[in-house]
Amino acid sequence: MSKVLFFDVDGTVTESCKPINHFMAKYLSSLSQDLVFISGTDAIELQRMVSAPLMKMYKSHYLLGCSGATGHFVSEHGVVPLWDTTLCTKDKQDIISSLQKLMKKYSIPKHDHQILDRKSQVTFSILGRFANADVKATYDPDQKKRKEFVKYLAGLLNNKFEIRIGGTTSIDITPKGLDKAYGIIKFLQESHHIAKDCYFFGDQLQVGGNDYPVKKTAVTWLSVNDPEDCLNMLRRMFKS
Repeated sequence: MSKVLFFDVDGTVTESCKPINHFMAKYLSSLSQDLVFISGTDAIELQRMVSAPLMKMYKSHYLLGCSGATGHFVSEHGVVPLWDTTLCTKDKQDIISSLQKLMKKYSIPKHDHQILDRKSQVTFSILGRFANADVKATYDPDQKKRKEFVKYLAGLLNNKFEIRIGGTTSIDITPKGLDKAYGIIKFLQESHHIAKDCYFFGDQLQVGGNDYPVKKTAVTWLSVNDPEDCLNMLRRMFKS
């Protein structure tokens, strides 16, 4: 029996930027395993999207924000920080400058909440973090645009950073070596669990996706299409 279940968030347990729904929260709360949510999103947003629904059912869990750069434990007693890795000011300035050059080169319009400084990560939310979900879904479904953007950014930044496609319209930029594999390995080291006892569920496990680095770890990974597919898979695996 698995002891730890890792989940990507956007596109896996919930729609982009939205809190997990009642049915997902109720089912997750019924599971006996430790639940760990790892996302390019920061811890504050994860508390809104994940913790608020789960804590209505008193289900403790872990949040690994910014692709694992930060770790928190959430329970009825509050939020406990576990670790925090940050980008230095110079690196953030270089990343933001490169994103501005990208926007100019490709004539990308400005939006609110578009370049997000998450301390340990910079996220480029091309249409804005809170753009309409249907509009986001049609912007880059085959990821061709973002693959070109990633290639351009890698050249500007001299491959100094991890640059990955995230969510439906985002690009996540973190320090070199800091990705979801880092977050999972860090969690396993801190919690003394072993990889063979773990599953990971994600919707971006293809090459270039921000879940793809998980394949470097020894956890069992499972690809899902969307939250409904994830919930159905969980029900098949853990009948309750």
